[in-house]
Amino acid sequence: MNIKPLDKKEIQLIWDKCLIGGWYADVSVVTAMEHFWSSVADGPSDFCPVEVARYMADSGVRRFNGRGYSIRFGQPVRGLVDARCSKLSRHLWSGASTQDEVVENIRSFKWVLPARKKVKSKSGGANLRVKVRENDKRADWKTVK
Repeated sequence: MNIKPLDKKEIQLIWDKCLIGGWYADVSVVTAMEHFWSSVADGPSDFCPVEVARYMADSGVRRFNGRGYSIRFGQPVRGLVDARCSKLSRHLWSGASTQDEVVENIRSFKWVLPARKKVKSKSGGANLRVKVRENDKRADWKTVK
């Protein structure tokens, strides 16, 4: 795996361009990662999404949900952007800016990792039980007779 000697800012810029380009092209996350890898790799190399994800997480790429969160490689880039940054998604759908302007100003949009759902346990209170026919008076014996 031959990788070009790039600093962190260059790697981040390449990923941002691939992410926004993938949004405009309506491709999956794997395809955006392939474009990223072809820009970062030095010469032809085998593409393995897991290895690329590990490389992105190790190099500290932002706007990539690789640390402790599952990555759905088949997910469309539009879905990933909408799930992580709805303001950016709405801005892209509005068409107010060009692709280069969005890449330059992408830091102004807050990228949020998905919140882990907390499960509340019932704290010993009395269970509320509603009978199915309790609200319906058609089967009530006093009303029917």
